[in-house]
Amino acid sequence: MLWHDLRRLRIIRNKIEHESFQPSEGDRDITVGTLKTLAAYLEESAPQPSSTIRDWQAFPAVAKLYFENLLGVRLREQVERQLADGQNHRFDLASDDGSILIECKSYTWTKGGNEPSAKLNHAKTDAQLLKVSAANRKLLVFEDDLHPTTPKSLAELFARRNQGWLADVEVWRFLNGDFQRVGKSSG
Repeated sequence: MLWHDLRRLRIIRNKIEHESFQPSEGDRDITVGTLKTLAAYLEESAPQPSSTIRDWQAFPAVAKLYFENLLGVRLREQVERQLADGQNHRFDLASDDGSILIECKSYTWTKGGNEPSAKLNHAKTDAQLLKVSAANRKLLVFEDDLHPTTPKSLAELFARRNQGWLADVEVWRFLNGDFQRVGKSSG
């Protein structure tokens, strides 16, 4: 958990130092010096994570910071929205007006190197819920995993297999500290 907190602090520090980031109302008292001191402390006390250990519960918070900055809107976590067919669904991230909806997935290849088909089916279900929503921007964001023996990306596999019906659902991935869009309109 400390490792993910450290990563979030570094993202905030870099945005303040290099991107003229304007902190939110509640963050005005945080200075770059405070962040550097806290990051140094956490770095000293945090065990070094292995690349296979993930904190799937922390990933939406990392995505929230990135997409708030990218899209210029405030996002809320775990927001329930009603869909066109009347059913309700709790989205991982949503703008206040519902024009932006984001689902976050943190999946890995199986220990044997096989694709996690049940998890990918769950991602497909969430993508379908995004697709039928009234949002203007619909994002499915993966904390990506590369195959243990080949350079295959789980997020790219999902986007490629489902490109025919994804339509206006954007597939993004977080890999090696960077977010990038994947799929038919990624480049």
